[in-house]
Amino acid sequence: MTTQTPSRSAASWSFVANKVKIEAPLPYEIVPGVVIRHATRDERTRALEKLDQLVGNTNHLGTTIRHWYEFDNRPLPNNPGQTGLVRLAEPEWRYYVVEGDPNGNVFCDLHRALLLADSGLLLCLDFMDGAEYGGTRFNAWVLQTLFDMESLFKAPDVITQTALVEYSSLYARVQPFLYEPKRSEAPEIEQAIMMFDALNRLPENSTFHAIGLFAIIEMLISHNPKLEDRGDSITHQIKTKMPLLLRLFEKPIDTSQYFGPAGSDKVWSTLYSWRSCIAHGGIADFNVQLKLLRSAEVAQSFLEAIVKGLILQTTKDPQFIRDLKAV
Repeated sequence: MTTQTPSRSAASWSFVANKVKIEAPLPYEIVPGVVIRHATRDERTRALEKLDQLVGNTNHLGTTIRHWYEFDNRPLPNNPGQTGLVRLAEPEWRYYVVEGDPNGNVFCDLHRALLLADSGLLLCLDFMDGAEYGGTRFNAWVLQTLFDMESLFKAPDVITQTALVEYSSLYARVQPFLYEPKRSEAPEIEQAIMMFDALNRLPENSTFHAIGLFAIIEMLISHNPKLEDRGDSITHQIKTKMPLLLRLFEKPIDTSQYFGPAGSDKVWSTLYSWRSCIAHGGIADFNVQLKLLRSAEVAQSFLEAIVKGLILQTTKDPQFIRDLKAV
């Protein structure tokens, strides 16, 4: 892809709401005629004003929405061993926009495609300056979850040139399944992506994230178990099918990086023990029963990687995944 910028006259643009730092030359053309670039001063002002309306004053130790884009958690020079929020020089501020889609369809499709990236962009605040009807579009549920104390002190996700190239590839791969005729050929792909996107509406520490991730996996590769066959349970289906799928994934997922040297069968058995614990109101004990999983954060990170890989594998060969589901 080139780095040419299309005409800036009356163009619609989408604000990159999540906390990212792009370490690549900008502007960059993600899809033909649509680029990602640094926001102008006017765009920053408009985005912040709208976020203030939708999210309100965060009231976290006197912070405002600006802190997520203009500050970093860094060592304090006068307090050895301590860190704190330090304001960046203006050229380092992390305000980005995606521009060039007159009616906003590409913004929506790109947002969904980039859910499958290692570090994507949340495009949930659109300014439709180039559209006939004008105005703004937004997903207030998602925006409400972005600005909490934990995310404020986290380092931004770093987006490299390689990631931008991947964005273009993901869009080209996923977008056809959001429209006919491919939508009807493999409706489970759009369904899985929409379910995955819906999880962004939940607070990051919500246990419903895990339940949702299990639901996507089960929807794609498991069938309703036969009551007369005790070996046909959902847990058994997932435990037997996932090792095969992991060998097919384009991006390898090394289970040992998450959980150590445990075998696949043990990992999935423990994951389903955790799922059962959540679903039936138990208290997850990661020191004893669920020690293999280390923590809810580690387990959820693993499940997110599985969901991304599984959806991508389904776009590659929908019929194979469908056949596997039936087994």
